[in-house]
Amino acid sequence: MNTRIGVLIAAMVGAIAGLSFELYQTEEKLVQTRQELQIQTNRADSLDAAIWPIEVELFRFNRAYVIFSKRNPEAAAEYGTIISDETE
Repeated sequence: MNTRIGVLIAAMVGAIAGLSFELYQTEEKLVQTRQELQIQTNRADSLDAAIWPIEVELFRFNRAYVIFSKRNPEAAAEYGTIISDETE
């Protein structure tokens, strides 16, 4: 009987050790994944910061084109043709 209990205890200790090792590896992967996520977040933030002035400038050009279209529709149409056909 004591032999069976000893075998069961040894098996349980082995299982706990195996699970502990798996948990450690999972925690290590989680730490690495969090670090990679932070790196990607920093890159995205940097790109957003770099794009912001360009977006503002594009918005201003679009607004100016709308105003130009109202003031001089023929010239704006010609300008639109030049932008779409001759600058690709």
